[in-house]
Amino acid sequence: MAEIGPNFKNELAAAGLVGLPIAWDAASGAVTYADSVTQEERDAVAAVLAAHDPETPDRGKAAAAAIAAGCAIASAGTPALNATYHASGAAWQMMRDEALYIAAFGEFSGGLAELDWTAVSGDVLFETTAQFMAVARAIGDWLTHWHRFAAGRTEISPGGTAEIA
Repeated sequence: MAEIGPNFKNELAAAGLVGLPIAWDAASGAVTYADSVTQEERDAVAAVLAAHDPETPDRGKAAAAAIAAGCAIASAGTPALNATYHASGAAWQMMRDEALYIAAFGEFSGGLAELDWTAVSGDVLFETTAQFMAVARAIGDWLTHWHRFAAGRTEISPGGTAEIA
């Protein structure tokens, strides 16, 4: 038997096998089944184990770490927007709220002509609502890709940077 890596539980989930009364030893690769686990379920777990690569990291932990670190925005057209932005918590909620306001009213909240923003890596000045919306959209898309990666719906890790014009 081969070693069982940290992503095995996610692979079981993707196969619809979460909740089975089983246990495994990561070092030896041995799987123990409760008496209530059917042969069909055991075969399904064995198939997941046979396809398992113990070197694959835990996708959920990788996604959580990336999201906690923030999304780096790289703008070719407006380098002043290049920064690492919050992609979770209250700061991300504020960005989503501002984007909703802009979508509804076509301007920055409070009637501001420009919007100062505190990013993870420092302060950013949005001179237009289009700039703000491009950053907010890029972060939202980046988050969607990380959530899909964590759920096993794509093999491609989004990385830490999103590019905008």
